[in-house]
Amino acid sequence: MNEPKLQFPVNAAHFIPQQGEMCCIDEIIASAGISISVTATLHPKHILLTQQKVLVRAGFIELAAQSGCALMGLGQKSNLPATAWLAGVQNVVIHKDAYEDDVLLISVSIAHELAEIRVLDFKIATQHQLLASGSLKVFYAQ
Repeated sequence: MNEPKLQFPVNAAHFIPQQGEMCCIDEIIASAGISISVTATLHPKHILLTQQKVLVRAGFIELAAQSGCALMGLGQKSNLPATAWLAGVQNVVIHKDAYEDDVLLISVSIAHELAEIRVLDFKIATQHQLLASGSLKVFYAQ
């Protein structure tokens, strides 16, 4: 029996364990098995904004990690969100800052996998301008 296909966009909160203000991403706009595209709007009370209304630099990593978790959550057969632990980051480059009211497009794809470990490549952009890129090593609980 075929499962119904998701109609994008879908609320990202259904696929990750972070909820409420800890859920930093908004919608999944596309997914193709090993990749996902997610949006995040930096609204005035976004938990990752500084008092100066700039995204904290570590926020780029959190946004990518939550997007990667959503990718795994989409692939689960259960109705539970994916559970993951960030194991490492590498080659992270922050090209430009992000600010209040920016709408970010986060793209994550699986570059390598071994058992429950995934290496995820990510890019975060706004208005067709690359803001950050890098790789994450993530352990996914099953």
